[in-house]
Amino acid sequence: MLKTELPIPRAFRGLLSLASLPGARESEAITFALTWLAAARMVLTRQVPGATLDSLMTPAGWEAVAQAGLPLPLTQRWLLSTESTTSASLLLEGYQIVQTLVRELGAGAWDVLPTLTAAVMDPRDGGPGMVSAAVAELALEMLGAPAHRTLWIPFDQWGGLTIRALRRGWRVKVAPMMEHDDPVLPLMLAIELGQPQSDDVEEEIERDREGRPLTRADCVLACPPWGVPVRVTRLSQWGSDRTETVEQFARSETWVVNELLRRTTDTAVFLLSPGVLFTRGQEQLLRERLMHLGGEHNALHSVVTLPGGALSQTSLGSALVKVTPQRDNLGTLMVDLGLAKRAAVNLDELVGTHRLVALGCQIDPERACHVRREDILRNEVSLMPSRYLRASVSVGDNAVPLQDLCEALRAPTIAREDYAEEKLELGIPELGPWAPVAASGLSKVVRVRAPRGLPTLQPGDVVLSVKGTVGKSALVGEVEPDAVVVSQSCLGLRLRTNWQDRLTPEYLLMYLRSEAGQAQLEALQAGTTIQHVSPQTLLSSFFVPIPDAETRLLVEADYRHLCKLEAEIERLRQQMTRIGQSRWPR
Repeated sequence: MLKTELPIPRAFRGLLSLASLPGARESEAITFALTWLAAARMVLTRQVPGATLDSLMTPAGWEAVAQAGLPLPLTQRWLLSTESTTSASLLLEGYQIVQTLVRELGAGAWDVLPTLTAAVMDPRDGGPGMVSAAVAELALEMLGAPAHRTLWIPFDQWGGLTIRALRRGWRVKVAPMMEHDDPVLPLMLAIELGQPQSDDVEEEIERDREGRPLTRADCVLACPPWGVPVRVTRLSQWGSDRTETVEQFARSETWVVNELLRRTTDTAVFLLSPGVLFTRGQEQLLRERLMHLGGEHNALHSVVTLPGGALSQTSLGSALVKVTPQRDNLGTLMVDLGLAKRAAVNLDELVGTHRLVALGCQIDPERACHVRREDILRNEVSLMPSRYLRASVSVGDNAVPLQDLCEALRAPTIAREDYAEEKLELGIPELGPWAPVAASGLSKVVRVRAPRGLPTLQPGDVVLSVKGTVGKSALVGEVEPDAVVVSQSCLGLRLRTNWQDRLTPEYLLMYLRSEAGQAQLEALQAGTTIQHVSPQTLLSSFFVPIPDAETRLLVEADYRHLCKLEAEIERLRQQMTRIGQSRWPR
């Protein structure tokens, strides 16, 4: 799994190979390896009375380790309860591995975090719940210096965040909001400190008379599970507002953020799925609450979007969100470190390079900007940095939102019933030419439900792609009435009658394809794996400059010229094809 030959990775890999027991999960193998390292550290630091390293070759020695406070995971307990040559052989091999490690490193500090992080982050056979090293350190830096404050880390399956926080001088509360089979934190503490407990780590959960947890802290660092229904977990027992139903925040990310902000007084940093930044429904409700958390103050300090690789077992991008519930911020720092990047990037190097930008200590106009609270509220409470970084498009004082100019023609519902109607579909493959797209150029037929008032295309409509490949457009040419519909990835736009004396479809198409129009569309895009612009966002946030009569005529003349050039290019292409194929026929 790990190819480096440094002492700790080599020992860790060797112990992992010993744990390849029938039916054992990879996470159990990792816990098994950590248990050996933790036991060896406790023996070296004299935390196990009467034990030596040789004691780890016997069940009695491990019993002494357990009595000294180290919890033994299920795999280790199974090994010690089995009296067989296989069990004895595994104990001997494990002892030999840690003996070699002790001979190389002695009783000095053992840093297992890089090795553990690499093992759990491995996309082939790692495990859930691990945050990459650079992102974890950035999140802790966003909290600021400890300054005698308490930090609650409610989701830390592998103990890595707690160890990093302790190294920075924090007093950490580790009351878990979700339980795990084999707690790893005592093992990590034993490796780090030589003992499975620390005076700077508070594990006790204070409860009221009904058993409801009362844990609070100055600061919170939370990496909640993504997309988990709250009803199937124990999260709901932490609810501090009995009048608020789970239906308002039914998914884990939104529920956890909403609840933890009630339990912190200073600063909270969350590692969230990017959908929380732009999705409608409960995510938008959460964002609206964030905007009003401080009354008329701005409690949202910063948002940093990241490409995939921040969290194990997912290739999706992520976002770090910092909130200061009781402090006003002049503006929200929006930082985009490449959420939508598809190419492979080294996330740790990326975060390391732009760390100061993410912390607001360095200016980088291409990646970061400060946004006022009123601007966020005006933009559908979107917290996508890309929306604001690319929003500096000059549209002029006479620009009008698209919703005032056009009626939206949405895609119909696809149907399979016998009574469904067949329609021609105009979609992304047909977008691109300057000349209007006629029905004769369409081939795809779809079956749709045809309620009264089904939106169909007519000559003069403009079709725009809003999902997948965003920003392609075309003008609708000759089509039969009620015969053509837009595809699921597109939106039709029809000029309202009260604007038809000042604008034309040709002018609208030219602006949509212009640099300014494309820049606006790029700024409105959202999505993690598939980029899209919601129809509501497009209609309310895309602005079209209204021309005077002379400018409109010039733009329309440019459009006709482009159509002539396109036709001439097609004529020349066909002529070149004929010439190239005129000799030596088959």
